[in-house]
Amino acid sequence: MTTITERWLRPRSPNTQFPPYAFGDPSIVGLAEARTSTVARIYHKGHEQAWDGRAVLDELVAKHGGIHFPADKRHAFAKIA
Repeated sequence: MTTITERWLRPRSPNTQFPPYAFGDPSIVGLAEARTSTVARIYHKGHEQAWDGRAVLDELVAKHGGIHFPADKRHAFAKIA
């Protein structure tokens, strides 16, 4: 598999691609590739650490029980819009 740098500098069909990659500066490709991999790493770390709202809600309902309103206040809560 080729790297991003190789694909950027040597596209499959350079005559049909825009912008013309033949005019690209090879020094900035490596910098862009490094930054892209950093952003990808941060994204994947964040994705791993994100919480699953449905699982958390299920755990909280199991721990604390469902939502229970006092009988005298149910009518008032039903009118909240």
